Amino acid sequence: MIISVLNLRQVLCISITKEDNYIAMFRNYLMIALRNFRRNQLYALLNVMGLAVGIACFLLLFVYVKHETSYDQFHSKNKSLYRALLHLKVYDREVSQSATSASLAPTIKKNYPEIDRATRYLNTQGLLGYNNKQLIIENMAFVDPDFPHMFDFEFIQGNPAKALINPKSIVLTETYARKFFGSTKNALNNVLEGQNGEKVTVTGIVKDVPSNSMIQFNSLVSFNSRDTTKNNFMSWGRNFLQTYVLLKPGTDYKAFNKKLGGLQAELTKKGIFDERYTKRALLQPLNDAYLVGYKGANQGAQKFVYIFAAVAGFILLIACINYMNMATSGAMNRAKEVGIRKVVGSHRKQLITQFMLESFLLVSLATILALVFVELSLPYLSTLSSKQLVFGWTNMANLGLILGLVLAVSFLSGLYPAFFMSAFNTILVLKGKFVRNSKTARLRKGLVVFQFTLSAIIIISTWISFQQFSFMMNKNLGYDNERVYIVPFYDGGKNGQKLKLFKNKLLQNPKIKAITASSAVPGSQEWNNNLFDFVYKGEKTSITADVFLTEADYPDFMGIKMLKGAKLSPKMRSDSSVQVLINEAFVQKAGWKLNSNDPTLNPIGQKLDKGRRTVVGVFKNIHIRSLHFKIKPMVIAYRPKENLQYIYTRLQTQDLSQTIASVQASFSDIEKRIPFEGFFMDQKFAKEYNEDQKRVKLFTIFSILTVIVACLGLFGLASFTIAQRTKEIGIRKVLGASLGQILQIITRDFVVLVVVANLIAIPVVLYFTSQWLDSFAYAANINYLIVFLLSGIIAVGIALCTISWHVLRAAGVNPVEVLKDE
Repeated sequence: MIISVLNLRQVLCISITKEDNYIAMFRNYLMIALRNFRRNQLYALLNVMGLAVGIACFLLLFVYVKHETSYDQFHSKNKSLYRALLHLKVYDREVSQSATSASLAPTIKKNYPEIDRATRYLNTQGLLGYNNKQLIIENMAFVDPDFPHMFDFEFIQGNPAKALINPKSIVLTETYARKFFGSTKNALNNVLEGQNGEKVTVTGIVKDVPSNSMIQFNSLVSFNSRDTTKNNFMSWGRNFLQTYVLLKPGTDYKAFNKKLGGLQAELTKKGIFDERYTKRALLQPLNDAYLVGYKGANQGAQKFVYIFAAVAGFILLIACINYMNMATSGAMNRAKEVGIRKVVGSHRKQLITQFMLESFLLVSLATILALVFVELSLPYLSTLSSKQLVFGWTNMANLGLILGLVLAVSFLSGLYPAFFMSAFNTILVLKGKFVRNSKTARLRKGLVVFQFTLSAIIIISTWISFQQFSFMMNKNLGYDNERVYIVPFYDGGKNGQKLKLFKNKLLQNPKIKAITASSAVPGSQEWNNNLFDFVYKGEKTSITADVFLTEADYPDFMGIKMLKGAKLSPKMRSDSSVQVLINEAFVQKAGWKLNSNDPTLNPIGQKLDKGRRTVVGVFKNIHIRSLHFKIKPMVIAYRPKENLQYIYTRLQTQDLSQTIASVQASFSDIEKRIPFEGFFMDQKFAKEYNEDQKRVKLFTIFSILTVIVACLGLFGLASFTIAQRTKEIGIRKVLGASLGQILQIITRDFVVLVVVANLIAIPVVLYFTSQWLDSFAYAANINYLIVFLLSGIIAVGIALCTISWHVLRAAGVNPVEVLKDE
């Protein structure tokens, strides 16, 4: 018994002693690490800053990518929610569109038991007033009563189940409730009045729609508030709204899509669809709507998510490589330290532990700085991207990411230097003979080539993306939109009397060169999309086209080029037929020929919609959408009796601000209820490229940061190389070498590395950028030779600037000091 107790005591003492030894050892490692940082402050600072920038960029891009991939994930039923698409096949061309008929939702809900709920979604704008306060509400959405049952937009007030059942019901967002009523508390049951005297009752208040929602609105109005009996509102040929569907649990949407194909056959049999065209509805998961998009339109954001995710990985990898190069470049200064530690009994495992601990400390400090940088940068990034970007510091998954990042970066960046330095030959390093390892040198140079290849890929890709963006912004749209100032005018008077008064006032202004009016504005997405029937070679056929209702002088005002036929004219108007102009795309799709003498093939004089419209002219294709989209068939129709709500004015070049002020004064004299919201046409169209502009800016910012981080790695390698060649530089100076000659000799190897990196990057960039440009309907003609040459010159210039500091510093040392021990 006594012997057992004594043995136990001995074991405990031994284990306590071992524990104390480990604590002492780690304390010693920590002190050594801190002393090393203090002795090599520049390298420690560069390492920390490089890692901090790399980790911060990674986390910022992680937040951005996470936001982009989270679209519509907050809906509890998101896996059962679908967007209806209309798939069209006309001749050999296939395209899909999200615009559907107002008849689709009620029809499929009635006839297909797999559908639990369905809603139409018509996004428009409208004027509403309360107590003499008039507001134009952008994103005023008309939806069916099923809408609140399908989507989880949080109601602050009101009953979601009943809010949109009754006609003339409206649900406002928090922001608009405060604009109308000052707060959300007393908003319910208030009555808002529209421009024509129609009244709607506030039946609910919802929180503002998050930025990661495909469905964006400022108000929801019950769909049964609209008069669906006029203007062929329910026609299957009019595709102007979106349809969303909630399938019942357990329904296979792919199998259901096949079943939904029977709807086309049924409608074709009834003569509603032309049998020569494939036109069928299909469902797309709502989770794919933002990322994937659909064929024939601006493709989704998925490719940009991949790009930014790749950039995040590149920057972090480059930062890790930097640390490896920095650590190994400073190995000469610590060679004797390693040798002495081995002499006094340190094992290689202990040395590796020491160097890994140093890596962990540096990475931890860099991560702290990175988190500060992230917190300071997120508001700017949110503003730049127009997205609600937050990191979520209390989110356990995010905290786990940070911890995992620290451990992973510590391991990746510290492992190679730890093994490299712990393998030094004790006798050689204590004699001061630091032997170069050709394999290690090749690896180090290979890492620099790798990181500069990544940098070159990002630099060249940024340049090409900027050229594409510049091309889209500056391409000739087919009309003159310079100095065109547009005023929305919602005339509620009889026969447009207020509109006539307003136009007459504007015509009296000598600084306004011309005036016209239209039902829509290029870039506004507010034009109608109608189905036009006609006879082609004796057979009835139809084409879906965009429609602008305008005054007769609209084409002249816009500078639209006529290719054939007459212009619009009030004198040509008859009561039985509306004169229209069509574009080249309409002619091509219809199968007509501009110069044909065959009256059945010549577009001029063709009758559309059973003779209700007559083609009097053909105009050159114009862009009314962004260059992401191909030009579609278009019709400009002369409809003077329509309430054309957009007044176009072309201003003189002098005193634009003064002229705009006079336009606003004329507007206020006639319409006191409605706020003035004029805008320049070119600025309105430029908003079509807002997302592209934001992405190019983000890409440019992170490209610059990538180059900076890569230069830090080159800085480390240059330091290592020049430290090894200090005596060589001294001997060359003694033998009469000039500073320029020394600079040329030292920088030659680095320039070769950068050139090799650019050559490797070229085929990679060619492959991926050509695929990216193919996603645009109209792409810039990139001169790749010039891009590659200039990018290479810039890369070499950056490398020379980075290296030159070390070379000049080494060349400035007195050769006597360098060679005195030889």
